[in-house]
Amino acid sequence: RLSGLTELDLSDNKIRGDTAVDCLVKCIANNAGLLRLNLRGNNLTFGHGMMLFEALKGCQEITDACGLPMQALRCDSIDDLDLQHKGMGPVEAALAIEALKTNTSVKRLDISFMKMGSKGATELRSLLNVSSTLTTPD
Repeated sequence: RLSGLTELDLSDNKIRGDTAVDCLVKCIANNAGLLRLNLRGNNLTFGHGMMLFEALKGCQEITDACGLPMQALRCDSIDDLDLQHKGMGPVEAALAIEALKTNTSVKRLDISFMKMGSKGATELRSLLNVSSTLTTPD
C-alpha cells in the first residue's frame, strides 16, 4: 500500500498481465487519499478493469480513474457520460460499466469509438437490459 499517494499516472508504461495488475491492486487498495489514477495506453483487459474497480471501492476520494469521473458516478451527480473519442479501451469500459451498475443519475451514455472488446460489449448489453435510468446509449 502506498500511503499519502494522491495521484498515480502509469499511462503508456507497457503494463500487462495478471501479475502486474495484482501488484497494482495491492498498492492502491484502500488508499483513502488517492484522487487520480491513469493507466491508459497499457495492454490491459476488461478483466483487469474489473480487478481495478474492486480495488478502487476502498478509494472513496478518487475523482478520476483512467479518464472517468468516478466521484460524479458514485455520487449520482452526472446525467450525461460522454466517453466518445477519448481513446478508451477495455479497462475504462469495465470501470464505467461497474460504476453504472449502481449509478441512478446517468441517462445518456456515449461510447462511440470506445474499444471495449467483446467482453465489454456483452457486459454493456447486460447492463442496458437491467438499467432503469440509462435510456440513451450512443
